[in-house]
Amino acid sequence: MTGTTMLTKVKETLHITVAKYDDELTDLILSAKADLRIAGITKYNDTEDDLIRMYILTYCRLHHGSPDDYDRLAESLKMQMDRMKHATGYTDWDDGSAEDDDDESV
Repeated sequence: MTGTTMLTKVKETLHITVAKYDDELTDLILSAKADLRIAGITKYNDTEDDLIRMYILTYCRLHHGSPDDYDRLAESLKMQMDRMKHATGYTDWDDGSAEDDDDESV
């Protein structure tokens, strides 16, 4: 995506050629990034990352207008988020493999 802005990529994905929706689409892009950030995805701003970019594009497709494939897009968005939450390098969460001294075994 080098040389192409996220807004341009979203407009291409949605087949939009006019600037009339730029503010709305920019808000959707920011909302998608906020969704990622709230979910603990630390790379939420890295639109060069394929998974981040695809999440933002899917988010915009889902939330712009009334897509005929809403349920499919919503499920895809959920699956993309789950993949990132469990992939190395997308969160700063402990993987749980370290022993916790405060953990009492039963």
